[in-house]
Amino acid sequence: MKTIRDFLYIVQLNTFAVPIFSIICIYICRQIDFIFEIPANLVNIAVIFPLVFSIASAYKRRESALQSFGILKSSLASLYLMHRDCTNNDDPQATKQLHLTNRLLTLLPVCLQSSDQEHNRSLQEIYRLFQTFSSLHKQMLQRNVAPPCIAEANTLLHRAIVSFEEMKNIASYHTPATLRAYSRIFLMAFPVLFSPYFANINLANSWVSGYLVAFIYSTVVVSLNNIQDHLENPYDGVGLDDLRLDTASEYTNLLAS
Repeated sequence: MKTIRDFLYIVQLNTFAVPIFSIICIYICRQIDFIFEIPANLVNIAVIFPLVFSIASAYKRRESALQSFGILKSSLASLYLMHRDCTNNDDPQATKQLHLTNRLLTLLPVCLQSSDQEHNRSLQEIYRLFQTFSSLHKQMLQRNVAPPCIAEANTLLHRAIVSFEEMKNIASYHTPATLRAYSRIFLMAFPVLFSPYFANINLANSWVSGYLVAFIYSTVVVSLNNIQDHLENPYDGVGLDDLRLDTASEYTNLLAS
């Protein structure tokens, strides 16, 4: 049942509109006797291959975002544990470090999912938090904490900043716009361009075979396009495989325990 629910998740209006339009075009072609042969590989080269390439690219971006998110969380957790263990357990710096971690993880989905104005505001606040992290390291130096601990803390902060920037870049730069435009144009033109080819199909002397093949082709192409749209932005919460960014309370509670 879960597999069926996951499949139905990609079913949208265009999943029905494109196959129906393709069938209408085939009917018109047969009525005016406008039928001819087209190499079947042309369908794969013109439509399916670009979509599959886009899906692979979007999936790779999603995996990169997942890896960067894991590095960001692990770096923040290591920073907290270092502040806690390199100073007294009841030191207010450790508590402040935990609050900073919670605030940063709370702002992360706002920065990656919001519009330009909200994005800029949250981005500025996140970098203010990074500056506060750095100032805590300076205070550790004034408290005579061992220099290797401070050096390691700076390394962890650097890793956290790099991971955040990688996640931000993935949100800003998607699959090449020209490739997506090409795929969408051919998706819209698919029922018209290939209807003479499908109208010429007459398997086992059955006129229904052309409609059936066109319906299957159209459904496959539209489903691949919907999958690519869901994978395009791993932060928008639209697809089943998007990252779950609302982990601030869960993660800080885990560290505090």
